[in-house]
Parts: sequence; C-alpha cells; structure tokens
Amino acid sequence: MNIIQFIKESVALQDFDHPNVLQTLGICWPSGVTPRVVLPYMANGDLRSLIRKNSAVSSNLYQLFTIRMLC
Repeated sequence: MNIIQFIKESVALQDFDHPNVLQTLGICWPSGVTPRVVLPYMANGDLRSLIRKNSAVSSNLYQLFTIRMLC
C-alpha cells in the first residue's frame, strides 16, 4: 500500500460508522516514520491478539468476524 492510498483509506474510515468497528480518531505521521492510524483504546485488546492467543478458535473466530462485518 502506498502512502496516498493509506491516507485516503484512513480519512474514509473517519466517517465509517459500524458498532463492531473502531472509528478512526486521526492519523499521525512523524517525520521519518511510517504513518500511523490513531484509534480509541481497547480495554480487552484487539482481534489479532485474541486470535494469536487462542489458535484453536482462530479460524472460526476470524470467519465469524468477517461474516458479521459484511452483513
């Protein structure tokens, strides 16, 4: 992904409104560093960490998450 595409997607996510998706608070691009997306704090952690901790349910959980996001 190039920088322009990253910025366009980050800006588009600011207006994305879904109960299962965190709203983008902004982007940060310190000099000489890869740009970052600023998201709200997640007290229970992120989906990727949950999947990595429990590989037995990882594929089912990921499929369920994907299906719910598409609906």
